Amino acid sequence: MAENAIECSLGPRSDRRVQRTPEQIEKDHEEIAALREQGERELVKVIDTQIGEDLHRHCSHRYVLADGTVVTHAVGQPKGLKTNLTSADWEEFRSLRNAREGEELGTYEETVQGRVFSFVRQRFVLSDGTEIIWSAGVPTQD
Repeated sequence: MAENAIECSLGPRSDRRVQRTPEQIEKDHEEIAALREQGERELVKVIDTQIGEDLHRHCSHRYVLADGTVVTHAVGQPKGLKTNLTSADWEEFRSLRNAREGEELGTYEETVQGRVFSFVRQRFVLSDGTEIIWSAGVPTQD
């Protein structure tokens, strides 16, 4: 999911996706900002991508809007210096990840925003030798 992407469903347990108009999306962003300030969100996923020494973290939070719509909002939080990968590099990385061609490096747990997440860590090597370490974490059962 891209930085600041929004994914909506009809309710807390719904898998159906909702089409939102540009006006609704703008109102959703405003409501999400207010909910974020109030701490009314649930951290549901964390993805760390390490390229060389640089770590980039993306957190996905779930919000319930006033109309009952459930929104998952992902925000990137780069740590360290930005790394410049080309569009082709990112495409190759996504292809390797989708084909599950990464080397398993084990699992670890980390506390993120007060919740314990279990991460699966994988190494991917692009055709030019660039190494990417990708970790995806989900909440452990509290």
